[in-house]
Amino acid sequence: MMYLSEVSFKEASPEIRQIYINIQIYCRTPIVALIYRHLASFDKVLEWAWASLAPIMCSGQLTLAAKEINSSYTLPSIKQFNDIELEKLNLLDPDIKAIRYVISGYNAANPCNILAVLLLRELLNEPGESKNIEKINFKDLGSNSNERFPRLPELVEPSKLPDLVLRLRPDSADNEGLVPSLYRHLGHWPEWLEKAAQDKVMPLYQSKEIQRCAKNLEESANEKIIDILPLVRPFNGIYGRPSPKLRDDLSRTMGTFVETIPTLIIIGRILDKTLSKF
Repeated sequence: MMYLSEVSFKEASPEIRQIYINIQIYCRTPIVALIYRHLASFDKVLEWAWASLAPIMCSGQLTLAAKEINSSYTLPSIKQFNDIELEKLNLLDPDIKAIRYVISGYNAANPCNILAVLLLRELLNEPGESKNIEKINFKDLGSNSNERFPRLPELVEPSKLPDLVLRLRPDSADNEGLVPSLYRHLGHWPEWLEKAAQDKVMPLYQSKEIQRCAKNLEESANEKIIDILPLVRPFNGIYGRPSPKLRDDLSRTMGTFVETIPTLIIIGRILDKTLSKF
């Protein structure tokens, strides 16, 4: 299976790495989302995206809007695993704390990500061609700080994830080769991940309860971008929008992210609730 192209933090150029760090700082998360890693695999596309989003990221308006859409749904109720069940799944207290740290990072990142993807898709679909304007000084857009959150575990290869977990994606994500990084980070605890997916998540997925909550969240995000779209920079020129052909491809891919991210927000919250307190 083909997977979405991406540039990891380790592989990134200094300029791309600084953009990644800025996104972490201003979204208050250790996550560098797959959408940004994917955009970085194309020449100057992440630079365009960051230049466009920087005004609302650096001002805090994106995180404020993300916080507001997080209250637009009611999470399905689930029964936690008890302490004995967690021990049988090879989870000790440090494991639970590590899992919760990973999930908390995605809980912070994904509401920002859905808004960012919707905004960028709007900019990609604007009529007209790029106009040549001055080169951006990226040091003026965001923080020059190297401050970073504690590192996350390495991403698990998609082929090593439980098959059941990969079924918790829209069909479009499978077609695009989009494997959520949330699952790849949580793949370090495969017994718990598979059991949680099977017993707690899949029944709600099959009943469409998760999709219903995700749809409410997506609708709230679409309403919110009406207010914040005028605040982004429709940036063209040397870091301008991609070519028309690439714009079409990226717009389709972003549509897949729009389908996937709200579902991941709900599933991430459910996975967190499977963990009882020691």
